[in-house]
Formats: sequence, structure tokens, C-alpha cells
Amino acid sequence: MAKTKKAISEGMEREYVVPLRHKWQLVPIYRRAGKAVKTLKEFVAKHMRISDRDIDLVKIDHALNEELWFRGRKHPPAKIKVKVKQEKGFVTVTLAEPSEYVKFKIAKRAKASASAEAKKKPVKPTKEEEKTDEQKSDAKEKEATSKEAMQDLEKAEHKIKKQKTKIVTGDKAPREFRMTKEKI
Repeated sequence: MAKTKKAISEGMEREYVVPLRHKWQLVPIYRRAGKAVKTLKEFVAKHMRISDRDIDLVKIDHALNEELWFRGRKHPPAKIKVKVKQEKGFVTVTLAEPSEYVKFKIAKRAKASASAEAKKKPVKPTKEEEKTDEQKSDAKEKEATSKEAMQDLEKAEHKIKKQKTKIVTGDKAPREFRMTKEKI
């Protein structure tokens, strides 16, 4: 009798503790974290019965990748606990028990993406928020005065720069020298 393998159903979720050390010790020290990532993908492909053990179908979560690379490329973790979920032909791997640092990073990333989505949506001003003619003219005046102030500032900077450098002409091409306050 031939042994039959049970197919893993869509949406199935499992937890594994993946040993990484026995594989990353076989490569040079500067390639250890990369080997740990590849070992993790190979382990998941084997245990989730992916056809031809194609590691391109295994997707690693951003937080898990940060955890693997957290101590640099020379010192990856020896083992790691992960959750594996299969959906739509792909296998997604995430951290089973994220540390406080990783939880903080995930929350920060979620907050940034939420604020980016809020910026994309156009906000229509209500009648109360619409500016009156006086407010619009005041804004134009402020803008004009700020432009004048910027031009004055640029002139002052140009004058200071001109005083600091002196162009010497002669047989050679002109060169700039920085003048010192003290005379030599």
C-alpha cells in the first residue's frame, strides 16, 4: 500500500518552532541572517506541503523579517516561533509571539499607513470653514510679505558670501579663496 498525503486545506493555520541554528552555522558569518530566512522558507514549504517545495510561494511578514535581522546579519536567532497560514495558493508566515519592540513597530507602521490614507482622501470644507474675502486678502498679504522677507534674506546671504570669498585673476584660471579675519 502506498502512503497518501493529506492535502492541507485553504485557510489552515498552524504554529511551528523553527530551528535555524543548524543551517546558518554552515555558512560564513556574514551570510547567517540571509540563510536563516531561506531556512525558514524551506521549513515552511516542507511542512505545509507546497508543491515542488517552491519557496517563492512562502511570504514572510515584515515584522518577522525585522525580528530575524534585528541583531544584524551575523547573529540571527537560533529558533523562532511562527504562525503559518495558507490562503489563495500562498503561505503567509508571521510571528506567533511578537516582543514588545515588534508590537511597537507594528503599531507605528499601522498609524503611519492610516495617516497616509487620510491624506489621500480629499476633504471638502464646510460652509463654516470657507474663508471670507477679508481672510483671503489677509492670507495674500502675509504671503507677499513672506516673499519680500525671503528676498531680503537671500540678499543678505549673498552679501556675506561675497565678503568671505575673493576671486584672484591672472595667468591662471580664477580660483576662490576664503578670506581670514586675521592678517598673516
